[in-house]
Amino acid sequence: MDKKFSFEKLVTRIIVLILIIFLLSIGYTFIVKKGYSEEKLPNRLNYLEMANGYEHYLGWRVSAIKGNAGIFTWDDGTLAIYEEKCDVTPTANSILDLKSYLDKIGINMLYVQAGNKVSESEDSKISGSLDFSNQNITELLGMLKDNGITCMDMRDYMLDYEKANNISHHDLYYLTDNHWKGETGFWASGIIGNFVKENYRLPLDTSVFDSSKYEYKTLKNWWIGAQGKKVTLAKTEPEDFTLIYPEFENNLSISVPYKNVYKTGDFSVTYNNSLVYPKDYYKKYTYLSYGYGCQPTITIKNNLATNDTHILVIKDSFADSVYPFLALSVAQVDIIDPRYYFFDKDNNISIKEYIKQLNPDLVIMLYSPLVTYFPNCTYFDEEIK
Repeated sequence: MDKKFSFEKLVTRIIVLILIIFLLSIGYTFIVKKGYSEEKLPNRLNYLEMANGYEHYLGWRVSAIKGNAGIFTWDDGTLAIYEEKCDVTPTANSILDLKSYLDKIGINMLYVQAGNKVSESEDSKISGSLDFSNQNITELLGMLKDNGITCMDMRDYMLDYEKANNISHHDLYYLTDNHWKGETGFWASGIIGNFVKENYRLPLDTSVFDSSKYEYKTLKNWWIGAQGKKVTLAKTEPEDFTLIYPEFENNLSISVPYKNVYKTGDFSVTYNNSLVYPKDYYKKYTYLSYGYGCQPTITIKNNLATNDTHILVIKDSFADSVYPFLALSVAQVDIIDPRYYFFDKDNNISIKEYIKQLNPDLVIMLYSPLVTYFPNCTYFDEEIK
């Protein structure tokens, strides 16, 4: 009797212990999932995949990350983050201030607004009710145009392109990331390059934007984007990544001082191949392989240029798949990412002074809708402390 009682007590304690461990595991899993954990937390990815697996089997369409932010899964498998309504006045004022400064030193400026993954036409049930990215940038562009800034609204060009090619707006973006596909970035470089040549009378070689002159190397099931990493492979799948190479003769020199990168060669020198090979879904953000991605400053010189045009691109990450191709049409492209400019301690002058020293023929500002949220995107004076 005592032995039976002891055995039952032992079994009960083992069951209770297993339940406690299971509940602790579940709790730990969702702590990781909710974003309250550090990136280096032990076994973080395993638990994150487990949490997303629970959500997948439960049929949850929204993955909460932090605060009110969430990643939403659309019917076509697209992952997206909705953006709140915000006051665009500070952003507009910063851009207008830079335009005033450039006018004083005799440098032209063009503002290019990239569109968001959420389309006003295709996603009308979402745009303006759950997501306000389009409303924010429409208001921003209105302010800039009213004050004499030349603007390109890429949403208009994209709509025409989608209709002409009978494709969805979502097809221009990665499924698991908020950025344009590399192919879209290349297409955008041609739209911008032709606009610059026509409206600023600069002698760009626009023949380089002919898509038939390029090789497209598609790496199958190669990466997952920023949103994909957060929901993990439990709720999404890897997608293709395309590297684009000109088939005509070319020779470029790229300088990335912050990374101590100084290379000369064909167009392939503009790719950061360490973010492409070998494949790694979680530890590499492959999109940033284009043009070495988000760096304080970059210079690309076209050693076979047929003109002496010098363009400066001020940007966020949406321009990364654009400026390498734009560089093929001119003598030199300089790039500044204001968010990281002061990461390089050698940059001991303001962005305004840096522009003055470069003295480009044209300044192009190319931003995603997130420009309205982050003041360091358009902070051109001293470093934000």
